[in-house]
Amino acid sequence: SWQPMINPKLGCIDENATNFDSSARIDNYSCTFDINNENLEENKNLEENEAEKGRGIISIISLSFLVIILISIFMKSKYRK
Repeated sequence: SWQPMINPKLGCIDENATNFDSSARIDNYSCTFDINNENLEENKNLEENEAEKGRGIISIISLSFLVIILISIFMKSKYRK
């Protein structure tokens, strides 16, 4: 049955990180990586993907504001006549 998370544990949820916390349920972006790890390239790609997600969210927000502005301009011009 469904149960809400009460006091969910924050921590690093990236299994490739040196400080991975298997009991954590929500990522607190505290992950650290071993620079000598053979999976370093994979870790770098993961970090780049996280940065791209942030840029994507900013783009969506910017686009939303643009749509709101355009609708506002359209509505003003429509009711001016």
